[in-house]
Order: sequence, then C-alpha cells, then structure tokens
Amino acid sequence: NHLQTLTISYECEASLGNSLEIDEMTKEFLRVFLKKTSALYGAIIKTKDEKCSSVLNSVGKNEFFEYIVNERPDTIDKYAIVDIEKDGIGYNYLYIPIDGYCLTFIYSKNNLLEIEIIANIFYSLRKKIELGIKACLEHERIELALFGSNDGLWDCNLTDDTVYFSPRWKEMLGYSDDELSNEFSTWKERVHPKDLEKTLEDIEDNVSGRTEYYENIHRLKHKNGTWIWILDKGKTYFDKNGKALRIVGTHTDITNEKKMQLKFAHQAQILEQIHDSVIYTDLDGNIMSWNRGSQLLYGYTSDEITGKHISILHLKEDLNIAKENIDLVKQNGKYHTESRLVTKSKKVIFVDLSISQLKDEAGEIIGLVGCAHDISKRKKAEEKLQYQAYHDSLTKLPNRALFQDRLEQSIEKAKRSNNKIALFFIDLDYFKEINDSLGHEIGDKVLQTVTNRLQKTVRKEDTLARLGGDEFTVIMESLTLIESASLLAKKILKSLSKAIEIDNHTLHISSSIGISFYPQDAREYSTLLSHADKAMYKAKDAGRNNFQFYSSINSK
Repeated sequence: NHLQTLTISYECEASLGNSLEIDEMTKEFLRVFLKKTSALYGAIIKTKDEKCSSVLNSVGKNEFFEYIVNERPDTIDKYAIVDIEKDGIGYNYLYIPIDGYCLTFIYSKNNLLEIEIIANIFYSLRKKIELGIKACLEHERIELALFGSNDGLWDCNLTDDTVYFSPRWKEMLGYSDDELSNEFSTWKERVHPKDLEKTLEDIEDNVSGRTEYYENIHRLKHKNGTWIWILDKGKTYFDKNGKALRIVGTHTDITNEKKMQLKFAHQAQILEQIHDSVIYTDLDGNIMSWNRGSQLLYGYTSDEITGKHISILHLKEDLNIAKENIDLVKQNGKYHTESRLVTKSKKVIFVDLSISQLKDEAGEIIGLVGCAHDISKRKKAEEKLQYQAYHDSLTKLPNRALFQDRLEQSIEKAKRSNNKIALFFIDLDYFKEINDSLGHEIGDKVLQTVTNRLQKTVRKEDTLARLGGDEFTVIMESLTLIESASLLAKKILKSLSKAIEIDNHTLHISSSIGISFYPQDAREYSTLLSHADKAMYKAKDAGRNNFQFYSSINSK
C-alpha cells in the first residue's frame, strides 16, 4: 500500500493516500495502540505537505500546526500537547515530529496524564520509528524499481526467520499474492531437486561472509507444472559485530533467455559436428567464426584463421570474382555458386558455396555467413566425363565434337579480327594394311606414335584432333601467309614418313594432306571441313605422301 497519509480511527478504519508505504507491522502497532488508549484519531503525515491539510481540517489540524511552529518551537524536536477548542468542544493534540513526518493523535479533553505517558513512550522509540519510516521509503523505491524491471523481490530476516516475497515474485510462478504464504518453504519446495543443493550452498556462502554477493541460476516449479529458469541475486546485511541480519535479493525470469541459450548451444554443437564448412565474417571480410568442418576442409585451426581476411582462401586470379559475389549477397541477401578455393597446404579444391546475410535484432546487416561443401571429387568425376566426351580415348587428342567446337570458335574469332585460318585434313597412307596384317594392337601403337610426332610438329597454339580411324586434323589460326601452311604441311610429311619401330616390326607409312582456307574457300565449319577432305583425296590421287590446297582443285 503506497500511502500519502495513513489515518486510523478508533474503529481502526484507514484513509489511504499514495506516497508513503507503511508496512503491516507499523499499521498493526498503531491499531493496537489506538485500541489500548482513549485516542479518537491517529495519523502519520508529512509536516509540510499541504495536500494532507484537508484530512484534518474538521478537527483543527491547521491551527495545531500553526501553534507548534509559532508558539512552541522548543517542542519541535520532542513532542507537544496542545489544547484546541473546535465548535465548542475541547480537544488535546499530541504531536511527535519524526524526520520530516509527524505522529498525530487526538484525544478528548482531560486526558493529560495518559497523553504525557504516551508521548514519552513514543519519544523513547523515536529512533526506531525513524528507521522504520526510512526503511518503508527505501522499500517503496526498491519495489518501484523492481516493478519497472519486472523482477521479483525476496527479503529474509535472519533474526526471526521471517520471509517476504513480493507479488511479482509470486506472479512469476503463476500465483496471486494471497495464494502463496511468505515462508521459506514456499521457495524451497519449488526449487528443482537437481538445483537445490548448489543453490543452498551459494546462499550459505553469502550469509557466512565468504562471498560479497549471492548469485545463482536455478529452476522453480510453475503453477502449471512447468519449470522456469530464475536468475537469483542477493546480498547479506550484517550488523557492526558481523552478525548476519537479513539477506535481500531479486528473482529474474530468464526462461526465454535460457531457451535461446540452449538453442544456440545446440546449434553450435551441430555446426561443430557437421563436416561442411561454416564461416562467419564481418562486413569487411574478416573471419569471426570458424567451425570444425572448416578446419577439416581448409586445414587451418580456429586460432590460426580467426581475424584474418577471407581472401586467404581464394586464388589471386579469383579475387575479383569473389568480390563480385559478396557484392551480390549484400544487394540480394544471398548467393549460391560453385567456387574454387585454396587450402593451407596450397591445394586447390572445389566447393559448393552458399553465402547469406547475417542480421542483428534490428534487421541491420552485421556480417556474412558462408556454407561450403567439398565437391572436389564430384568435380573431378565431372571433368573426367567431360574429357572423355570430348577427347579420343586412345590418343587423348580432341575428338570430332571438340574439334567442331574449336573450329567454330576459331571462325568467330577470325571474323572479329579479320584473320585467316588454314584447316589441315590428314589421312595416313598404308595404315589399313598394317592394321589388317599385324592386328589392332600394333595399329593402336602406330596411331599413338603418329600422334606424338604430330604434337611435336605443329605449333602450340594450333589445335590437333583425331576425327576417327587414321584421320587427323589441324586448325592453324592467325594465318598471315599461305606459305606458312605449306611449310607446316612439309614438316608433317617429313615427320610421318620416317620408319616406325614397334615390337620388332619396322613399319613405313606416309600421309596425304588436304588444306582449305577461311575465308577464301569457305566461311562456315562444315563446308571448310568438306573442302579440306576433298583436297586430301586429291593428294591421294596424286600418289600420296603430298599435300594439296582446295583452291588448286577449283582452279583446275
């Protein structure tokens, strides 16, 4: 009860205000006092609070204060008894000042002896009453502060084993104020069995003076049967001789916070257990968090990598791409890609990478989270399949499909740069006879030897391909002089005409070469290849082991 004035009549009725809290002990004391004496009226009021004046006007309160202040200042520090007549009726006022407040009692006339005795009793108890009023005010401030913080208050008097639990304390457990008694067992019976021993130990440590403050987290049983998590804080107060008088503290419901802590703890365990890499960086790219999966993938421990820039995982030639990806995440919220990264041992790996924004409670971006799954094995398998799809299994040269792609790209490039291309169509002479007489195994070795010689003869920038059987092609790009094509053709003829030694067999082959030019002979892939093929057959007809230009066929 927050009171500005507590007024108790002979019948023990109370008139309540809203600024001074009077505890039950003080109220009970006044009730008993009024019943045991002949006082008509009793009050505790602020001596300078004009709002209180109307309460006692009917019995001359204003005149009483004027008399005390003006006529009897000597009694201000002790007490005063004043005779007042109101409406023809005489009254005696007993006034006792206490630290800015006054105790006021009104008696019928002719009770002077009783009044004097009462005044001296109150005066002898003055200091205790002052302390009581100060404690009430302090208690009010504490309750108001705790009301604002939504905490519960508990107060244990160690001298008489009394306990006080605030209404908010009980409300946390689902009870109204009158449903739970202010007894120690009220709390103890509701503490989780697994938490009770440690909690009592912590309280005892504080009461015995081994700790300055008491703090403990435990569970209390709610009215609905669930358990709530409580942050319990308190402090023991001692007298000048070191005797513990009381321990006062607060209960804070941290159930939601505890649930979040447990959730985060579980998530942290999950992140540590998974083998995928999960990395958190700030907006500047500095690594702030590094899970066990990251250590397994990249080789760095958390201590080694935390605080370093994320660029440490990227190849220098990929840094611009990485920056572009991060910019996309900041704009769109997330980004998914396949990326190549580098480990501590400088090994290049391929990962499936997902990057997303990390936001605070206000929705502001505070960092980025990257999740990476190692796909190096899958990537190698894909590359192997890709290689097999576009390369000849025997010679490892580009096959017809890759040759077509390369030739089409070369044509597009030549269009843009206004350059020329020479296309060589090479067919081996007498290979069929070797293959039929000595078998496919010897024939395959002949093809591998031919491939090796051609690779040594053509330029590095030229594309050498095997179309199938004993047919090979060469794409000669950026051709400036026709003579350059003639020179390469002569080198090929010379290289392939040399004897081949295989498994004690000395074999002799040669080649027939047809050459067509872009854009002179054709401007698209199929026609250019067809013209080179026709020129190759012209070389066959001319006795083999020679080369022919498609343009020479047209001129004839």
